[in-house]
Amino acid sequence: MWLKSDDELIFINGDSVSSLKSVPNKVYKTVFTKMQGTFLKETEIKLEHGKIYGDSQKIADHIVQAYELNEKSKNLGVLLSGGRGLGKTLTTRLIIEKFKGKYPIVTISEFTPDLPDFLSNLKNCVILMDEFEKFMGGNVSGSDDEEEQTKQESILSVLDGNTGCVGNLFLLTANDIHRIDENLKSRPGRIRYHYKYESESAEVVRSYCKDNLKRKDIIEDVVQTLGCARYVSLDIITSFVDELNNFPNLTPLEVMEFFNIETSDTKYKISIAADINGKHVVYERVFRNYLDEEWCTLTPKLKSKYSDDNSVPEHINISLDENCIPSLIFGKAEIDISEIKFNDVSGCDENVTIEDIKLLSAVIEDTDFNAFSKRYNRN
Repeated sequence: MWLKSDDELIFINGDSVSSLKSVPNKVYKTVFTKMQGTFLKETEIKLEHGKIYGDSQKIADHIVQAYELNEKSKNLGVLLSGGRGLGKTLTTRLIIEKFKGKYPIVTISEFTPDLPDFLSNLKNCVILMDEFEKFMGGNVSGSDDEEEQTKQESILSVLDGNTGCVGNLFLLTANDIHRIDENLKSRPGRIRYHYKYESESAEVVRSYCKDNLKRKDIIEDVVQTLGCARYVSLDIITSFVDELNNFPNLTPLEVMEFFNIETSDTKYKISIAADINGKHVVYERVFRNYLDEEWCTLTPKLKSKYSDDNSVPEHINISLDENCIPSLIFGKAEIDISEIKFNDVSGCDENVTIEDIKLLSAVIEDTDFNAFSKRYNRN
C-alpha cells in the first residue's frame, strides 16, 4: 500500500519500506484511516465485457486520444451522466483497458477529510470517480449549512490543476446530473467533455435482437414497443429479449404491459377530419386521460383560415368510448369513426348544426412517444 509523506508516496510492503517519487502503473483504490489518512491500496478492477453495442467504444477512443494529446501541465476532465445501464461504466472500462499498465489507475468511491490534499499529490494518473454525485454530495462538514463549502467545491482547484495535481485524466460518472455542482457545468477548462447518456438507440435494439432474439420476424415490433419507455438501457433490452425467448407465445406488447419498465408520462392527441358543406377541416385535442366528453378545436392553420367564416365551427364536442382506443399506442392509430359521437358545436353561425358535419376519419397519436422517437431512433 501507499502512504503520503510530504511530496512523496511511501510504499509499504510487509516489513520493507521504500520511498518513491511517483505512483507505479498499477490499479489502486483510496482508503482512509484516522491514523494514516488517505492512501492508495492495490486492487483489481473488472474490465471484462461482451459484445459492445452503441457508442461506448467510439466515446472511449476519443477520450483516450484526447488525453494522449493533452498538455501534461493540465488535467483533462470528463463527465458521463445519465440513467443506469446506458453505458457509462462500460465506457470507463474501455478507457481503463487502454491505459492499464501505462498509467496508474486510481478509483475513488468515498469522500475523505483530506481528499483534496491527497489528490494534489497525484500526477499523470487516470482517476475514476464512479457515481460521483453520491459520495461527493453535501457539505465537507456534513452539516446542512448552505454557507459551508461543499465536497464538490473542495476539489475545484484540484481539477483546475492549481494545487499541483496535473497531467491527470478525471473520469466522473453521475446518474443524476441535477446533483452536479454548477461550477462543473459549461466549464470545458475544468471538465472538457460531458457525455449525456439518454437512451440506447433503435439501432442498438435492432442489432441486439438480430444477435439474440429467436423470433427474427418480431424485431421491428420490439423496437417499436420499447420506444414508449422513459429510456432504453442495455439491461432493459436484454431482459426484454430474454422474456420473449422464454415465452414464445407472448407478443412484445403483452410483455410491455407487465414488465418492470417505466413508460413516459403519456399525452395523446386526437385528430378528427370532417367535411362541413364541402370544406375539409381538421379538429384536434391533446389530453392525458382517455376521452369521455371533450371539446376539439380547429387546427391553428385552419382556425386562421376560417376566422371570418361563421359556417365552420371553431369547436366540436365529442364523446368517445375508451374501449375503442388501443391500450398501448406507439405512434399513431386509427379510430373507428362509428365510435365517435358528436354532441355540440360552437364558434359558428347558429344555423350550423352537428348534422352538417360528415366525419371522414379519426386518428389518435401518442405525442410523448413521437417526441421520444426523434431522439430514440437516432442511428
